[in-house]
Amino acid sequence: MNNIKLGMIVTDIAHIGRYEVIEIYKNEVKLKLISGRHIGVKPVNDLEVLPMSLFLGGFIEINDNRLNDVTDNISDINTRATNIKIEHRINYMKTFNSIMWILGTIYHLWTAIIAFSHSVIAGIVTLFLPALSEIYWFFATLGDNAIYTALAIIFTIGAIVYKLMGGKQ
Repeated sequence: MNNIKLGMIVTDIAHIGRYEVIEIYKNEVKLKLISGRHIGVKPVNDLEVLPMSLFLGGFIEINDNRLNDVTDNISDINTRATNIKIEHRINYMKTFNSIMWILGTIYHLWTAIIAFSHSVIAGIVTLFLPALSEIYWFFATLGDNAIYTALAIIFTIGAIVYKLMGGKQ
């Protein structure tokens, strides 16, 4: 099969002097890091300056002469580029979720240790009913002011959710 290079899109600056680029071929899409010299950037005062159009997702080059194929392939390229971006977001979210699970586990075990220091039954309940025990220990830790604090937190969270859902003041 003839794997024709259609073009490449600069997606992001990885670090100074290197750029994250999506290279688009007829049959595949590759993601790689390249330096500015590979895309014809001339240094100005020892800094590589890229044209702004590169950052707007424009094509640097299109080497396929067949007009109909190019139009069809540009549609496919947009889909593939979007899929690559979504895949990167999913990887970041997986990492974030893993960190949150680890921190949540540490927090829960710490709460269970505190509960075991009060009594064995409290420790067992805390270990096996985490949601209820977190609510209980929240109120037990804050004492008399816990109800007012809880209402303030609930009101704040509700206001944020209401605003994010498009509510008007």
